Amino acid sequence: MIIQLPVTTAVLEKNDDLSPKGKAEDNKIIIEFDTRKRDYHKIFKLKRGVKIRWINERTFDVQELSGFAWPIIYRVTTADGYYAGEQGQRVYFTPVLNGLSTQRKVSDVVMRLGAFLCIIAGLGARQASGPFEK
Repeated sequence: MIIQLPVTTAVLEKNDDLSPKGKAEDNKIIIEFDTRKRDYHKIFKLKRGVKIRWINERTFDVQELSGFAWPIIYRVTTADGYYAGEQGQRVYFTPVLNGLSTQRKVSDVVMRLGAFLCIIAGLGARQASGPFEK
């Protein structure tokens, strides 16, 4: 028996065109995104005959703030994309997921909460921003 729960987060709302899939695994809610499924022909205004190719495929987990008993994890599959430009040269691009910090492996909500808690703890805005700078 499968039980479906309506779950929405800012990341899901900002990336709904990727048709994420969710599942429960090891006492975690796993929401899977594949950034290669976005309509890049439309985004880059490419003709339908232009082939998009993918290299350096990778999968990683990103932590989300959860109001459930189980943590929410985004499992992101991505790759570096390229296509042939007008003169035949390769044009490279890297897919982006809105609302996620892929470098820090947390959602933007978690980043904001961390800064907020640092300020409440009395660190001040300048010291609170230190861990979040690139």
